Amino acid sequence: EDKALANFYEAEKILVSIDNKDYLANVRHGIGTILLKNKQYDKALEKFNQAKTVFLEMDNQDYYAFCLISIGEIYFRKGQIAKAIESVEAGLKIKRDLEEQEGVCDGLCQLGDIYAETGKTQLAIANFEEALALSRKIDFKSSELGALKNLADLNSQMGNYKQANQYYVDYSNLKDSIFKTESAGKIAEME
Repeated sequence: EDKALANFYEAEKILVSIDNKDYLANVRHGIGTILLKNKQYDKALEKFNQAKTVFLEMDNQDYYAFCLISIGEIYFRKGQIAKAIESVEAGLKIKRDLEEQEGVCDGLCQLGDIYAETGKTQLAIANFEEALALSRKIDFKSSELGALKNLADLNSQMGNYKQANQYYVDYSNLKDSIFKTESAGKIAEME
């Protein structure tokens, strides 16, 4: 990740010098993502805000919303729950308005995570159930997998063992299916 981060910073310098705002905003979001993973929250927040500003100037609502959801993750990790929810909900609203369904799934799962971690189990379940239904409708496997795992865990914590077991079974079956599909693709490449 250090090399990737160094490459992103180098690209940022070049893009600033040639005034390429579109790519610059994407690079800054990439830098923010790496910084977030490295728990450098303040630096990540700065990069996401820089990217968000440019996307807003360019009227790129989709990526603007993506930045809001990313910013919500930072606030969540910093323990600023109200700001996290506000940011994710704002991004989610835009994603819904744009009918960008994968982004809606991501936003719903992000809200579900926040609510689950703050003890608001019913709100978490509602968000994960909506994400699950939508991800199945649009065949968005990664979101479906995450929603199933979280619903299984939350239902187990609540003592809803029958429901939790069904979610675990669905999760396990989907995970196996994804693995088999990926393995088959790799084998086909080798042949």
